[in-house]
Amino acid sequence: MELECPECGAIIELDEDETEIGQEIECPECGTILILRKRGKKFFLEPLEEEELEEADEDEDETEAEEEDY
Repeated sequence: MELECPECGAIIELDEDETEIGQEIECPECGTILILRKRGKKFFLEPLEEEELEEADEDEDETEAEEEDY
């Protein structure tokens, strides 16, 4: 499926079989972190809110710290 980046208008190709609703996707053109959403039968991309980005960064930091402990 082809979706448009809401930030820069770039067309992003996604494989429906390998993509899940809520999955984070980085726009290859502008680098914006997007999240895949679905409303009815329509898929669309939405920029990740800053709060969500901060939470994702914190989760990533915790995972890295846990990996270093092993």
